[in-house]
Amino acid sequence: MLLPRLGGTPAIWNTAVVFYQFLLLLGYLYAHIVNTRLSAGSQVFLHAIVVLLPLVVLPIALPVGWVPPTTSTPLFWVLQVLFVMVGIPFFVVSTTSPLLQSWFARTYYQTDRDPYFLYAASNTGSLLALLAYPFLVQPHLSLPMQSLVWTLGYGIFAVLVLFLTVDFWREKKQRSLEYRGLVSERQQNIQSDAIAPEVNVSIGTQQRLRWILLAFVPSSLMLSVTTYLVTNIAPLPLFWMIPLMLYLLTFMWAFSRVPLPPWKVIGGGLTILLPVVLP
Repeated sequence: MLLPRLGGTPAIWNTAVVFYQFLLLLGYLYAHIVNTRLSAGSQVFLHAIVVLLPLVVLPIALPVGWVPPTTSTPLFWVLQVLFVMVGIPFFVVSTTSPLLQSWFARTYYQTDRDPYFLYAASNTGSLLALLAYPFLVQPHLSLPMQSLVWTLGYGIFAVLVLFLTVDFWREKKQRSLEYRGLVSERQQNIQSDAIAPEVNVSIGTQQRLRWILLAFVPSSLMLSVTTYLVTNIAPLPLFWMIPLMLYLLTFMWAFSRVPLPPWKVIGGGLTILLPVVLP
């Protein structure tokens, strides 16, 4: 929707990526606060309202009468337009992965001790969507139809999330009733074996800052490589996909249960490649 008005300059793409990453960070912050400060019932009630909010602003469309400036940089205009068009829907979608992982970790499922494979699954979905858009979606659907399909997809997504919130609330309620119904030490031991205890690990400020700074490194590399490709090779939007695909692949690999190739293979390969590519 924005490309015909702005062109395929790397600055526009980088601005859009930074916008999405900022909202993603806000979504993770929301999930963290909700998960650590609210009870299960309050989490379910609040998130049900949040999931329904984007229905007020959908379908996605460029605001009527909004035209990019011709005498100044359009970057701030791009940020404003993106916030109005997709700010609320994307924020809500960005909260899903960390919040549902947290809820999943409190269930009885056998895989509940390691919910992070869901993060690999979500990035797999992102990668498939990234590949599908230029080759399947864009050639066959007009922009209004794409917006309508996205709205319908979000409706399905909202129904599924609401179902999971209700399921999570019921399980937490059932678990609370089971605890109240314990009448003997044996029953308590059985119950404690069935439910993994929650462990609170204290993380220092220095460690948090280190993680934040390290998170900037791959993001910065992705944007810089993208800028290099579209500036020095060819200004083709399809080139935007290459660094982003590699970026998503690293998340899929890092959070998969059995990383393929293994860590040792990756480490050995980097030892050989880095001296070659750095010059």
